Amino acid sequence: MLINGDAEAANGGEWVAVGGMDRNMSSAAGGLNVGPRNGSWMWDAGFAMVGDGGTASLTQTIDVSGCNLFVGGVELQGAWNTSAWFATQDIPDHDDFGTFTIDFAAGPTPGTTDLISKNAYSQVTHDGVLPLGATDVDVTIAGTHDGPTGIFADVLWDDVEFIIDCVVAGAKISGTKEVGERGPKRQDPLFAFGGAVGTLEGEDLVGAITINYRELGPTSCTFTPTTIAYDDDTSVAIVADYICKGGDNDGDTGIASIDMTAKDADGSCDNSDKKSRKNRGSIAVDADPDDELNISGDDGVTGTENCLATGNVIIAGPVEE
Repeated sequence: MLINGDAEAANGGEWVAVGGMDRNMSSAAGGLNVGPRNGSWMWDAGFAMVGDGGTASLTQTIDVSGCNLFVGGVELQGAWNTSAWFATQDIPDHDDFGTFTIDFAAGPTPGTTDLISKNAYSQVTHDGVLPLGATDVDVTIAGTHDGPTGIFADVLWDDVEFIIDCVVAGAKISGTKEVGERGPKRQDPLFAFGGAVGTLEGEDLVGAITINYRELGPTSCTFTPTTIAYDDDTSVAIVADYICKGGDNDGDTGIASIDMTAKDADGSCDNSDKKSRKNRGSIAVDADPDDELNISGDDGVTGTENCLATGNVIIAGPVEE
């Protein structure tokens, strides 16, 4: 994603320089006995005079739009990680330091300042989840001169990387099952569903599905996927770890198989006898060891699923290239 992080090519405009920072083959000010970490070039904050307390930096803006995936109005978030290597001078009474920041306009700004590694390269890393609504990120490497004498920021950078792991597929469920069919409050649903799960390009999984079981206290269980298998945009098979809170099953944990079929999919639900006559999708849950968490029927692609009364199931399967 990040271009020319190793300085092996001249800055072609991908980096925005402040304070005269540029690539070099050796420390311009002579305060460092360190060359490039790899290859023949490195980024040198001491290439130009900045004075005491002055900073030289390079910033690159990276497009991350489309990395988060919207499935039925729910935004599943991708991941990112970054790495850079830096070295600083070793002169008495001088503590020139590096700064490495990751600035998302849509979210927090992780970063590290006061980076000192005298006459040797050290690595700095950051990682996280792409903020909701993220469209771009600014990656900045910098050096600041801190000393009573001298005018150069003797800080070197090399092998700067920024990598994103985008969401390539996902499934979302919302709504209820069997509204008003049981219980003293006839408007209360027997089951209420919410959440979304997704798969990253690197095959890590994100998100969770929550099911509220009214007749169990109520009990709310969160299902976090360990595997997801998609059949295009039609159905999905999930294996998930679960943990429950409240009600009869408070604190219970286990493993569950979840099958879902998307709304309006062939073979999903025949609601011709229902008032709404809408095919909203279906779900089956097979939990171990808490079989009272099971949800089953005779609908869906698997023939074991229960149709939703409200809401829907939406599946965005991976796109084959």
